[in-house]
Amino acid sequence: MPPRSRVLILVAATTIFAACAGAAAPSPTPLPSPSPALGEPFAIRTAAAPPQACMDALISGKLVQHPASGLGVGIVGSPALPVEWPFRWTARMEAGRIVLVDDSGEVVAREGDDIQMGGGQGALPGLNAIWFTCGGLTVTRAAS
Repeated sequence: MPPRSRVLILVAATTIFAACAGAAAPSPTPLPSPSPALGEPFAIRTAAAPPQACMDALISGKLVQHPASGLGVGIVGSPALPVEWPFRWTARMEAGRIVLVDDSGEVVAREGDDIQMGGGQGALPGLNAIWFTCGGLTVTRAAS
C-alpha cells in the first residue's frame, strides 16, 4: 500500500474515532432547548422507556422540588417522596415556579399543586423509596 493511502486511512480512522468518542449517550428524556417563551428547562428523573405495565396504587400530596428526582410528592407528616416521571415528560421554570409537562407538551401540574397519581412505590440503588408513575396525574387543588 502506498504511504499516501496509509496516511489517508489513518486520518479517516482518527476522525471517525474522535467523533464517536466525543458523542454523549442521549438522555432518556432530553431537556428541551431553552426558549424565553417557555421558560428554562428543569431536570427531572424520568423512565428510560415507556412502561410495559404499571402498578395500581394511588398517591396524593403536593408537587414539590426533590433533590433526588427534581420533582417529588410532599406528603403531610412524612418526608417528600422522589418520583420517576413517565418517559418523555419534562419540566421547566415559569415565573419562578416549576411546571410539569407531559409527553404531548401539555402542562399537567405546577409546583405547589395538590396532586393524585397512580403508580407504586419501589426502590433503586441509592434510593430506598421512590414512586414510579405511568402518568394519569390529576390536580386536586391548584396552588395560588
